[in-house]
Amino acid sequence: MVALDERIKEICKSKNMTQAEYGAKMGVKGNSITNYESGMRTPSDAVIFSIS
Repeated sequence: MVALDERIKEICKSKNMTQAEYGAKMGVKGNSITNYESGMRTPSDAVIFSIS
């Protein structure tokens, strides 16, 4: 199973989106995506639902 932080990285890369662009789609700022990818923060349930 792929960890959530790795999955977020994979999604951004596969969609050719920056963290800011992906964050805008999710309703969060780009730096939040950076923090999710680095494991510094855990996304809320609402953000996890948006990812899925």
